[in-house]
Amino acid sequence: MKEKPQQAVVGARVRNNLSERLHALRDLTARKTKIQDITEALISSGYTSLDRQAKALGLSRSTAWTIIRSTHKLGRLSTKTIERITTNPETPPLVLMVIQEYAAEIYRSKTED
Repeated sequence: MKEKPQQAVVGARVRNNLSERLHALRDLTARKTKIQDITEALISSGYTSLDRQAKALGLSRSTAWTIIRSTHKLGRLSTKTIERITTNPETPPLVLMVIQEYAAEIYRSKTED
């Protein structure tokens, strides 16, 4: 008879684990969408070549490429990268607005956890 309560607990753990995974996947998808918004803001601001985009972001070409192609290994931008973009004097206002929204969303998601 002791087996049944243990099985129920195991079932609850599996459900919680799946729920946590789903939550993490949704967060990752939302972050990638926000990163794509950065790319769209760059293009809308007239920065269409990789060289100009990297210069506008204040980043190296390879980092800019990773952001633009949404292939960032973490699925998010590091604090250092966000700081470099926001402190760069050549970053267009539209991109700054998107970055600030992105940073605010990251901050909100960290405080909710």
